[in-house]
Formats: sequence, structure tokens, C-alpha cells
Amino acid sequence: MAITRLGSPGIALGVEPLVSPITLAHTVGAGTDRMLVVGCGQEAGNPATVVSGVDYGGQAMTKAIENPFDGASIAVTVSIWFLLDAGIEAATDNIITPSFTGARNDETVHAQAYENVDQTGGSTTNPATNSDANESGANPITTIDLTEVDGGLLVAAGIMGNTTGTATSWNAAMNLLTDGNETSSRNSMADRLSSTDANVDIECTWSATYNRQTMVSARFAEAAAGEDTAIIVPTGPWR
Repeated sequence: MAITRLGSPGIALGVEPLVSPITLAHTVGAGTDRMLVVGCGQEAGNPATVVSGVDYGGQAMTKAIENPFDGASIAVTVSIWFLLDAGIEAATDNIITPSFTGARNDETVHAQAYENVDQTGGSTTNPATNSDANESGANPITTIDLTEVDGGLLVAAGIMGNTTGTATSWNAAMNLLTDGNETSSRNSMADRLSSTDANVDIECTWSATYNRQTMVSARFAEAAAGEDTAIIVPTGPWR
């Protein structure tokens, strides 16, 4: 069966000054072969503070990809994490909690659950392409070419280090899930429920002055009888 969304997306925005870690309460409803996907965005001083882990109700999530970028004076990073059905079932509550390696600032957590997702985990070495994260480059920030699989799922997340009059838009191939301003950055997450076997361009565009941009994406496979494989397609550059 093809992957479908399970419930509505959620988003939590950190409030400066950040006294305690950011959390997001997000209940995953009943379903078959479920998966929770979490996107984490962060802006802080150089070097980039990365996400060292994310848990859901005490269950450790798996990192699909993270892409930090050190700007001229401020750094940004964005990452995608996931948890399969067994972990969701074992969770003791519905709280998503990320952990960071260093200074915390402008944290954002996005979440969306799905069902009919392959439960074997694992990843491939079939990388997508990604334009460089940059200080003040072209808009849209990047175009990622992915070959989607009918019945599967594409998820993408992006961050940009400015908020003045900005809004995030994704190209027609993608469905906006969540979008929000922090004190000095803008974070967004989008998805695509695949219905073809074809190449897909994923583009994230900011409506006003843009800087310190980075974006990541992941591809997941549907559950099927017999041999199932969840596919994670990372986007670079790796660090």
C-alpha cells in the first residue's frame, strides 16, 4: 500500500532566551506500519551547532541527514530524523526532544506521521544532488533532483537566517507541511506522496532578503508484502 499521512503536522518554535530545551508534543495516531518524521532547524554562532540526537517518548530516533553551514558570522543547520512503528509503540509519552552539541538559539522542531511505511530501516548509497548552502546566494536556495518511487515518500526541510518579511514557498512538486519564524531565522518542512517513478525537482524559496541557507531531503519506501526496504536518500555536502 502507498504511504499516506497520518494526522496533521506539528511545529514548535524556541523562544529566546532559551532557558530550557525545546520540545514538541505530537501524538501519532493509530495506523499500520507507521513512521514519525521530525525536522530540526537551528541558527547559532559559528561553528554550527548540530543535533546530537532526537527522542520521542524516550525512544531514540534515527538521523536520515543533517547539513550544517557556517556563514560569515552565524551558522545554520537542518536535519531530518525518523522513528518506525516499534519505537512509536514503545514510547512512554508524545514528547519530541532534540539534543544539541553546543549553543542553542532559534530552534525549530517539525513533525509529521505516516503509515504504510517500510519497517526494515536501512539506507542506500543513492545520493541526491544539492546545491551549496550559502551566505547570500541564489533564490531558490537549492534544487534537489530525486528519483521518486510510486507509493513512496519524499520529505524536505530548509532553514534561512532571516525573518524580515519572509515566507517560505515550495515548488509545485512539494506540499508545505510547516513553516515558522524564529527570532532571526525561518524554518520549513514539506513532503510529497509519490505516485510515479520519475525525477522530481525540490525547490525551497524565500520571499524576501535571504542568507545562511541550507536544505536536506530524504526518500522513504512503502511497506509491501515480503521484502521491504526503507530508503533514505541524503543530500550533501557531508560534514
